[in-house]
Amino acid sequence: MIRFTSILMLIFLVQVVNAQVPGGEIAGDSLIEIAQSRVDSLRDARNDRIDAATERFDRLSHVEFTMDFMNRVVYMGRNWGIRGSQVLLTAGYNHRTGVYGEITGYHLTKVPKSAQNDPVSPTLAQVDFTLGFRKQLLEGWNADVAYSYWWILYGTSVFRNELKNSFDLNTSYEYRNFLVTADVYFMWGKTSNVEVTFGLGKGFNIYHIFGNDRLTITPTFNVGAGSTTGMIKKYKPDTDPYSDSLANLGHFRLLNLEPALPIEYRIGPVDFTFAASLEIPRNIVDPAESTLGTKPFMLYQGTLKFFIGKKSGT
Repeated sequence: MIRFTSILMLIFLVQVVNAQVPGGEIAGDSLIEIAQSRVDSLRDARNDRIDAATERFDRLSHVEFTMDFMNRVVYMGRNWGIRGSQVLLTAGYNHRTGVYGEITGYHLTKVPKSAQNDPVSPTLAQVDFTLGFRKQLLEGWNADVAYSYWWILYGTSVFRNELKNSFDLNTSYEYRNFLVTADVYFMWGKTSNVEVTFGLGKGFNIYHIFGNDRLTITPTFNVGAGSTTGMIKKYKPDTDPYSDSLANLGHFRLLNLEPALPIEYRIGPVDFTFAASLEIPRNIVDPAESTLGTKPFMLYQGTLKFFIGKKSGT
């Protein structure tokens, strides 16, 4: 604060010199440019310290508690007919080596129709156990690999065993606030699904709104592709007259387009993100999909994350 005050005083004195000394305008302008350059350098340094402290904290061993809210139940860019919204509660531990473990509970505001006549149909629909590893490979390049076991708590025993495991490989590269992402998500049980997502975004940062904080707005466009064979079998018996089309569903194809606008606010150990996206399903080739909604729809998601660990220095 003292440095900024000194620079402001310098600018004021230069204006006085311009008013009183003939020919002082040129020299005064030069001093103003120097002072402004110094102000910009100090501002950039303060912003860089926030970024560095946040990244350093995220790499330290810490505990994370996360709450997610979604206004719809969406899977692979499609609305599968499960009404209501969902809330996800996650508790996890991240070790400084990059190894992490998480447990996530899924709460549905409405029980799916497939579970209404089942003796086990709680609104706690699913619990996931995840073990993963994330690391910064190079400056700006990050990778994350994780295995999850799904414990599904509603529906028939056949339904619960269709998909019980997942393997997720995610990588991202950021350069001058341009972000490129790629994700491969493989699910399996008695059936299997695979989804591949590519994304491109541009981040805009705003610093020091209420202190040592950062607001990031990242307009993003995602493209999803994959196969939905396993999910369709959950809704279709083998005797369904359209079962022959399952062969086509097993083919890799474009699934959805997703323009999105995530807004993230980070201050110390608290991170809040709100994202609005337009889900545009593509290549609806099976009646089981078409009856569950083919029109574009809005998806809203909010995430509140709280870190417990060593001080980040922000």
